[in-house]
Amino acid sequence: MVFDISHDLPARQGGTWCDILEQRLFRLAGRKGPAWSVGTIESFAIIRVDFSSGPRLLTPEGDILLMFDELATQVKERNPSLLLRDT
Repeated sequence: MVFDISHDLPARQGGTWCDILEQRLFRLAGRKGPAWSVGTIESFAIIRVDFSSGPRLLTPEGDILLMFDELATQVKERNPSLLLRDT
C-alpha cells in the first residue's frame, strides 16, 4: 500500500492513521503453511511517500524487498510444482 504521508492525520489512538493501519496489518501478517488461516496474510508493505514538495520515497527499499521475498517463499511452499526440478 502506498500512502502520501503529507495527507496523513493524527489518530486518537496515538500515531497517525497510517501507523495504525501498519500495526493492524502486522497482526494479520505472517500466515504460513500448513495452517493458512482465513483472514490472515503472508506479508505486506506500507510504502510511505511525501508529495508535498515533489515526489519523495520515505520507506527503505529493503522493507519492500522483504515483503516480496516472503510472498515468493509462500507461493513456492503452496505450489511445489513451481519449483524447478533437477533433471
